[in-house]
Amino acid sequence: MSETQTSAVDPARAAESRVAQIVGVTTVFHVLALIIVILRSYTRLFLVRSFAFPDAFMILSVLCSLLGGTVTIIMQVPYGLGRHQDTIPPADLIPFTQLSFVQSIVPLMGGIAFLKIAIALELMKLKGNALAWYNTVLWCLIGFVVAYTLLAWFSFFLFCRPMAKYWDPSIEGSCYSVSLFVKFGLINTAFNIFTDVAFATLPIPIVWLLKMPLKTRLYLVGVLSLGYVAVIMGILKAVAQIDYNPFGDGTFTYDIQFWGLLQLNLGIIAACGPSLKPLVRNILQLTSLTPRYGYTGSGGYNNQRSGRTAGLYTIGGTGSKGYTKQNSRTDGTEFELRSQYRATVSGRDAASSPGPYETQKGNGSPERSGSQETILQEEGGKKAIVRTTEVTITY
Repeated sequence: MSETQTSAVDPARAAESRVAQIVGVTTVFHVLALIIVILRSYTRLFLVRSFAFPDAFMILSVLCSLLGGTVTIIMQVPYGLGRHQDTIPPADLIPFTQLSFVQSIVPLMGGIAFLKIAIALELMKLKGNALAWYNTVLWCLIGFVVAYTLLAWFSFFLFCRPMAKYWDPSIEGSCYSVSLFVKFGLINTAFNIFTDVAFATLPIPIVWLLKMPLKTRLYLVGVLSLGYVAVIMGILKAVAQIDYNPFGDGTFTYDIQFWGLLQLNLGIIAACGPSLKPLVRNILQLTSLTPRYGYTGSGGYNNQRSGRTAGLYTIGGTGSKGYTKQNSRTDGTEFELRSQYRATVSGRDAASSPGPYETQKGNGSPERSGSQETILQEEGGKKAIVRTTEVTITY
């Protein structure tokens, strides 16, 4: 920057910066989106063991957000991010604009496209035998997303010839009009808003018709409705595009990239919500295991709510109650049928658990399966058939 230019800059204006706000807010949502996708991948790989194409596309989306968003924003800081554009040396604006070009191509177009494809593939799992139209609509939406994303990419790649003139005005060449460029950007944003609304609305009536508990359906509808937050971010981005001025203060306001990155990351968070339900349920079961149940000194399993000692009521055998009646007796030469249960619990807290656990003996149903039977001669001449059922719980 020349001495004339330096002396003309107001020191207070040169010191003004929004870099902390821009970097802080965007980084928080980038990190949240990354954590959510990691938890989703863990759930799919190790809990439900059904990792599929939607999960792969979601990983691609968050990688676009991380590498094309977080990394480029941090790289823009020394080149004037958050500072007024008229206080930045022209030489610094070249790498700054080049990084903005990468942001538009990678996260704001590619990342959003991968996200929408992941959402559509995930929503296909909700279809039923009588819902062929639902599946067809989702495939049409995928094709629509791919088409307008390619259009958006070409509008950037072909904006200037050569392409490097986009970030370096000193290069010989030409660019088509900025107004046409803004129109292409608005069309892309409008298409993103439309698909956000479609993906957030389309599954709601389908979920409501599923044979699930009401609480589960309300949970899914609530999480899917978070997609409307991404719609709001898209509208704010569109407003910023309408007000775009190539000679304005884009390095200071940074509003188009700011709202676009929030739209992507909030979309990722909302889309991953339903997939985390098995993980949340697993965590809640682990935390509620100890206060609800305890162990008896005789090796039985004590249900504190009922005060009875029995063999893991909810998992014992295949009888109507899962536990046995007690104090049943027979006379003469008849055999007394007794059942005992062994439950082995393995998992996070298995090392500290005093298993295996054995219930007290009592009558059992002769129709139980998966057990071993032994005829024993007990004291007093009574004979008994003892059935041992082992149950293993892994969590």
